[in-house]
Amino acid sequence: MTNEVTLKGSANILFIHDGTAYLPIGCLTTNGTQEAVETSTGTVTKCNPNPEPVMGAYSYSKSFGGEAVENNSTLASMKKVKEIFRTKAAAKETIFWKEETTFSNDTKETEYGEGVLTEFSYDAPADGVITFSGSIQGKGDISVTDLVPVTTTTTTV
Repeated sequence: MTNEVTLKGSANILFIHDGTAYLPIGCLTTNGTQEAVETSTGTVTKCNPNPEPVMGAYSYSKSFGGEAVENNSTLASMKKVKEIFRTKAAAKETIFWKEETTFSNDTKETEYGEGVLTEFSYDAPADGVITFSGSIQGKGDISVTDLVPVTTTTTTV
């Protein structure tokens, strides 16, 4: 018998970088990652009528959803995510994200990425909580190192 612990979704938090810091998605209700590798059929020849598939490009996307909260400078609230979406879309710029998973022994695993915030939407039912969601199309690979460029200033004397 193993001592496996079921990992709960609340142990996995998605953050979006707002240009100055990573902010957790406000009242995150769901997030997910979809990874894929393109494949194509190998070349059929007389000697090889059933070739192995050929691996192509790697890609990933992330999706998330949350509940709207009042403005809060420590969260990527619905308003903040909408602002980032519109600003980055207008400037044709990518965003940076990180995802932290906290395990039962209090250790953390953190992954980072860069991508295009491709979708933002929200629903406002008359008798319910306003919810929002979004999608990120990854650029490059998922990393264990922070991808936000470090800017340094130099002073000349």
